[in-house]
Amino acid sequence: MNYLKNIFIFLLVTGIFFSCDNDNETLEESSITKNQLVYNVRFGSLNATPSNDPGGIQGYYATNQNTGKTYYSERVGEYAYDNKIENLPAGTYEFGAIEGYWEGASSEVITLRQDLVGEDGFVYIQLQYWSE
Repeated sequence: MNYLKNIFIFLLVTGIFFSCDNDNETLEESSITKNQLVYNVRFGSLNATPSNDPGGIQGYYATNQNTGKTYYSERVGEYAYDNKIENLPAGTYEFGAIEGYWEGASSEVITLRQDLVGEDGFVYIQLQYWSE
């Protein structure tokens, strides 16, 4: 019986230790995020309307070149995706489009900077589009 009691106490202490360790990481990450400069990006023009064609572009992405984390545009219809990504942390990104059956775009590597921000608060990303 003492053997089971010792195992239970060991598991309890181990669980508390790892629980506290994870809380510290979360607090550190959230404090970094609060102080970090973020950017909003828009692909194409302000008046671009998403295509609801299943063969069209299936969204946009931004991959941070230092962390490898990828951000995606949101779905706004059955097949349509918004042409913007908001709240990107400062950094250098590969921006591109997710190709559909009949449409796609080139990718561009751009470092987000304050001088690229337009009057509406967005950085405009111009890709070279293609269509078959």
